[in-house]
Amino acid sequence: SWQAPVVKRAIAPLLRSMDTRQQAAWHAWTAPPPLVAHLFLYSSRDQVVMPHEIEAFATLHSARLASAGVESKTERWETGEHCGLLRQNPAKYTRQVLHFLQTHL
Repeated sequence: SWQAPVVKRAIAPLLRSMDTRQQAAWHAWTAPPPLVAHLFLYSSRDQVVMPHEIEAFATLHSARLASAGVESKTERWETGEHCGLLRQNPAKYTRQVLHFLQTHL
């Protein structure tokens, strides 16, 4: 059918873009983290990145950091949408970030 080549040409740029994004995500998982202290703030209610995925990522990177003598901290909030922790509770967010920076700078 004539439709298959047309559809394939139409979605090819999208597929290339998705492949590039997937490769970038894989690189973030497998690349060694920068050797600076890390703070992982996340929510158990995130609907974009599931908490178990963030915990797996933080655990992997924290182990790599610890082997180089670098600290990391993970803080799980019970509420908050994806990238919404600051908007939801600016005082708590600011307190945690400032404390982390004061401790590690």
